[in-house]
Amino acid sequence: MKNLKEIPLGVLLFVVFTYVFVIAYFILIITQVPRSVLFAVSPFSTVMWIDVLLTAIVLFAGTYGFLNGKNWARLFVIFYFGWSAFWDIVMISGGHEVVARVLLFILYVAIIMYLLLSPVRAYFGQTTPLWSLWKKAYTFGEWTLYCREVRLREGKKAGDIYRIYFFSKHPPKSGTPCAMPSGYAVGFNTRSGMPYLKKQ
Repeated sequence: MKNLKEIPLGVLLFVVFTYVFVIAYFILIITQVPRSVLFAVSPFSTVMWIDVLLTAIVLFAGTYGFLNGKNWARLFVIFYFGWSAFWDIVMISGGHEVVARVLLFILYVAIIMYLLLSPVRAYFGQTTPLWSLWKKAYTFGEWTLYCREVRLREGKKAGDIYRIYFFSKHPPKSGTPCAMPSGYAVGFNTRSGMPYLKKQ
């Protein structure tokens, strides 16, 4: 696990919230959903069991991933709360528990927005926003352009996050394939035999 000082407060609070939310969710299922409905073969029970499975994964694997800065955990939790928000919309449109569902929907959207913030993405090693992954990565011969965000540790700008770009022939340990940023062109270092980005 990462050092507690390296884990953002929001991530720790999210882990605590997840435990409270999941325990409350399971109590709700046990006490409110009749056994005849829960174990029946129906679309409702199928969705309910999928929801239970996803919730259990968030509770155990998600918590491990969050405390260790694993980006797959962040992406899975975004999917999970997106799934939950979708079903809240379905329930609201059907007129079921409208006030509670609206409040939950707002909470889910707020969580998703938090997980998309740059400092949170940097903690998880995600260097580009999700929507930029659809852009085709720039290539230069055998080289692919990658980028990642780094946090400065020293100097006047310590704590600031900067995006760095680099070329690699093979997938690096950290970094995401990315498109050519605007205002840059490719240069080539004849001594190292590697391409690099330079400002136009």
